[in-house]
Amino acid sequence: MNKSSLKYNRTVSSIVFLLAIVVSAFWVFGRYYDFYMSDFTGAIFELLWLPMLGMVFFIPIFSAFFWVKAKFSLKSLYFYTLLLCLATIVYMFMSDQSGNAM
Repeated sequence: MNKSSLKYNRTVSSIVFLLAIVVSAFWVFGRYYDFYMSDFTGAIFELLWLPMLGMVFFIPIFSAFFWVKAKFSLKSLYFYTLLLCLATIVYMFMSDQSGNAM
């Protein structure tokens, strides 16, 4: 591989990892903060919940594919992105409506 390909790969993995952090933060904050107290934040939350739901399930598939291409390297950001998204999915299913984890 040449240097430009490695730099591109590192950039893509960084963007995917940051996107996974944003998606995870959205779902965790959504459990603990009442976004509907303000009309504006409630509207933003309503507009974003479907894309965020899609990304929380799409990003792990994307990350798993590229982690396999990276030969299961534990140094790859795709591995940590996969772990973060899987932890978010488990949290979403294991927490009750009040925001308290079981």
